[in-house]
Amino acid sequence: MNSSIIYILIEGIVRGIPFIALPVFISILSKEEYGVMSLYISLLPLLAIVFDMAQRVAIKRFYYDYPRQIDNFITTIIIGTVFISFCISILLYIFDLEIISNSNTFLIFINIFMYVIIEQYLTKLQISKQVKSYNIIYFIRNAMPYVISVLILFTYNQTHLSLVYAQILLFFFTMIYLIQCSIKKVNLSILFKNIKKYSLYSFSIAIPVLPVVMSAYILSVSDRYMIEYFYGYNEVAEYSLAYTIAMIVQLFVLAIGKAWQPFIFESLKNKQYSIIKRNSFYYSFVIAVISIAIYLLSEPLVLFLSNDDYLKAIELIPILLCGIYFFFLYSMLSNIVFFYKKMFLFALPAIIAAITNVCLNYYFLPLYGYEVATWTTLVSYAIEFIIIVFIILHLIRNIKKEVL
Repeated sequence: MNSSIIYILIEGIVRGIPFIALPVFISILSKEEYGVMSLYISLLPLLAIVFDMAQRVAIKRFYYDYPRQIDNFITTIIIGTVFISFCISILLYIFDLEIISNSNTFLIFINIFMYVIIEQYLTKLQISKQVKSYNIIYFIRNAMPYVISVLILFTYNQTHLSLVYAQILLFFFTMIYLIQCSIKKVNLSILFKNIKKYSLYSFSIAIPVLPVVMSAYILSVSDRYMIEYFYGYNEVAEYSLAYTIAMIVQLFVLAIGKAWQPFIFESLKNKQYSIIKRNSFYYSFVIAVISIAIYLLSEPLVLFLSNDDYLKAIELIPILLCGIYFFFLYSMLSNIVFFYKKMFLFALPAIIAAITNVCLNYYFLPLYGYEVATWTTLVSYAIEFIIIVFIILHLIRNIKKEVL
């Protein structure tokens, strides 16, 4: 419970700083430039998954199996990430691909790589319950770039690249610091002796999980990407503002999730099912209350953060809030399936939801306008939740009924 409160406080600060910076971005940047920045922000974590092939998930499992070898294991993953990144860079160069149109692909590529390395260390800090260290690094990576970006906007570069420049600066020094701290704990003889074993372990966990992790991010990003494809960056800007306000709830969802995952793994391991049941009801009630509060405050929030060009966002927020609540319920239950290593069943809901979201967006966006993306998001998250419920019911023969 204490760690949940700390995570919520830090998550509030980390999410709050970009939120406070939002009026600055909207007032200084054109609507199109803000749309490009919004798309970049949403794509960054998705593309990071491609660069590390979801191996951060393997870190969580490895820590519970071999905690004393975790630094050797992470070093192996970093070596793999460098190789994967090199291959991706070759493909980008050969096919002259753009990650985001009207932006600098090379700078974005460098940012994604550094983001991945930092994320891998953050995963270790979270799962090992190093709450203080985790939150400091998390704050530097996710909040400080927005502060520096605002300064750049006022003094030098009034484009979406101000955020990219700020991230490059902070990501670089943070990555170097983390590698330096970790390398002291690495035993090179053990590392080279077990590098094949570590790699096989990592990919045996990561590859089955990759579709679910990718699907989760695709579900959250595809709407904006397809809005840009069918309409343009102006519509992306309006949708992104509504999504940003609805994501205030996601702040609490993510904060609770960071404390919930280590807690539920330990509780399931010790068969403390009554504690899981009690805390799950408590967390569900808290998120419901917060969602209602954001709905009631949605109009004044839009008016405070933006101008008359963004009023359409007010209508979109309630639907997005419902979708995020379904995602919260799904994420709580999915940890049970992951703990019992039912990897196919773990991946199934997110894959189906992502495919559903893309198909619905592709069909309905041209017919009913970009606003329909809120309904496709809600339907997709609801389907994801319903599927995970049926999976849990299917597994009930092997899992104590008290888990539910």
